[in-house]
Amino acid sequence: MIVRIDGADMFYRFGSSLAAVDADGDSLTDIAVGAPTADSSFIMSGKVYLFLGKHIGSATTIANAAVVFNGDAMHQGFGAFLAPAPNAKLLIGAPWSNKYSGKFYIGDLATGGTGGGGGGGDHQH
Repeated sequence: MIVRIDGADMFYRFGSSLAAVDADGDSLTDIAVGAPTADSSFIMSGKVYLFLGKHIGSATTIANAAVVFNGDAMHQGFGAFLAPAPNAKLLIGAPWSNKYSGKFYIGDLATGGTGGGGGGGDHQH
């Protein structure tokens, strides 16, 4: 099966980064997708969308994301880099944070929370 999920806005750069994870422990591949220039509460703060493998299909849209992590500052590039981590965690890079010195977050895929390498980040379920 080939699946295509389109971003919400042409300037959000949805799909700039991807990570295969198992967020819910069901042994199916779940996909985290970065959109580092997406707007949330802040302009170009960035977002990361989590799509659960058991719900990915030909009718999947961006609205089907199980969790959406949002950047917590303007122009931070949240989600520019993604890497899976053990125990249903996701490493999320925000290279433009702190006046371009950068920041990273540890996203908890089970709860939707972020923390670790420099605080914040809000989320939606």
